[in-house]
Amino acid sequence: MKVKLFKTHINDIVIPVILLAIIVLLISPSLSWAGMPTETLKKGIEFANNGKYKKALDLYNEVIGVDPNIAYAYAYRSLTLIQLGRLDGAIQDSKKAMELSQERGIKLLSLSNLGTAYLKKAKYELAVSAFEELLTLDKNDPIPHFLLGESFRGIGGEKFLKKADESYTSAIEIDDTYALAYYFRAEVKQKIGDKVGSDEDFKTACELDASLCK
Repeated sequence: MKVKLFKTHINDIVIPVILLAIIVLLISPSLSWAGMPTETLKKGIEFANNGKYKKALDLYNEVIGVDPNIAYAYAYRSLTLIQLGRLDGAIQDSKKAMELSQERGIKLLSLSNLGTAYLKKAKYELAVSAFEELLTLDKNDPIPHFLLGESFRGIGGEKFLKKADESYTSAIEIDDTYALAYYFRAEVKQKIGDKVGSDEDFKTACELDASLCK
């Protein structure tokens, strides 16, 4: 079986959107000043989750205008800026959020945003650094492992393709239904000469998500 090389770039991969219920749990109780920042921030998150990114951005800007020291506002604005394709702004906001707070929730979201923005800008080495730091905080989520694999795949060359293989494998070990991880691992295995493994991964990816193989 010949592997069809994935023709899409990372920019075409849908960025996983954090569920509102989870996001709300991350919001610090310290944001309850006069009620405004917390409620406005939550409303911005709701808009973002419904694909209304410009409305979300307006609300994040409003929160920052009232209090420029709210780290979560920068972290969530960074995510929305990625969704709007404004990657330089997303990078700046991710860094600003981590300057303001080293809280675990802030770092998880900001490092994820930072790595994704660098990955979409094809700054693969910087993306690797962000995702590797993210994985020191949480190794049990398959998505950072997958995105680290994408970063290594972007660098290319046998050494980094093998690292990509390892990262995709880590993602699959956590979630054995992760079709994209199988699919990209199939491509990597083909490039490093493992045809049998490539064919097996390609078959599994197609079984899990037939749209990948059309």
